[in-house]
Amino acid sequence: MRNQRCVLMAVTCALAACAAAPDRPKPTTPKSSIDPSSLVYTQGYDLATNPRPERCLVTVYILEDENDQIVVSPEPATTKFCGGPTTKMLFWRLPVQGAYTFPATGAIVFKATPMPTNVECTRQGNDRIVRCIFDAVEGQTYKYALTVLKNGVALPILDPTVFNN
Repeated sequence: MRNQRCVLMAVTCALAACAAAPDRPKPTTPKSSIDPSSLVYTQGYDLATNPRPERCLVTVYILEDENDQIVVSPEPATTKFCGGPTTKMLFWRLPVQGAYTFPATGAIVFKATPMPTNVECTRQGNDRIVRCIFDAVEGQTYKYALTVLKNGVALPILDPTVFNN
């Protein structure tokens, strides 16, 4: 019984010491973490593997029903670590499988006030990736329209946001 008390006291002291330990600094991430040549930025994603969130990358899902609703993750998209202080680069990706593609133009259209400047959005790889480069103001939120095609026909447009943090 005495040994059990000693062990219990030792464990309690160890836990108390851990709880009182100062917070360790969080690891930092380099400011430029985008590798545009990576497959994740050129080929879309595979529905069989649960795509994990990636910096600077918006995953576009289609809820297949009579309306084929578009859903994006993350919402809002954030630009931290996605370029320099003002010029940002984001990618939107569709699943590799299926009949979904982005239109040649107008897949991502920033709208409403305020708007980012110097916006250039282009399809990449196999038409399932769109890359947008734009200048943004820190702390500003931008609305955009997202268009996806199913067998060449536009689905109902989604109006998500980008937050420049």
